[in-house]
Amino acid sequence: MSQTVVWRGFVDDAGHIALLEKANFREWVQRYRGRHVSLTVRLSRLQARHAIRYYRGVVIPDLAAAADYDVRAMHNAAAWKFLSLPAGKFGEPRRRSTGELSTTELREYIDAVVAWGEAEFSCHVRRPTDVELATVTDRPDWQ
Repeated sequence: MSQTVVWRGFVDDAGHIALLEKANFREWVQRYRGRHVSLTVRLSRLQARHAIRYYRGVVIPDLAAAADYDVRAMHNAAAWKFLSLPAGKFGEPRRRSTGELSTTELREYIDAVVAWGEAEFSCHVRRPTDVELATVTDRPDWQ
């Protein structure tokens, strides 16, 4: 029988992991002494929410202001440039949605959009360390 347990934590800049429920984790490990287990590390959904908030609330507005575009038009321009798929069977253009991207793909997409936008529009996009993401709206009105 397979049992999945999720232990939330944070990896600091030095690469050390800090578990939020360290005592419970120790109890769990003791219960499985002498058994084979798998440990999987992945970014949490919280990380993805922060990434999309940064994209929608900082990257796209910064680029839109620099290019004198509407935010929706800037998002569409970036998405068509980086998320395009081969044409459909009737030749219709297709692209992926940012909502379909894994956390890793989303981060790579954001990095590509920032690099492209800064080069294309000769501007500077604020970095996540330059803003307080908790106060940034993810602009659901322009999706």
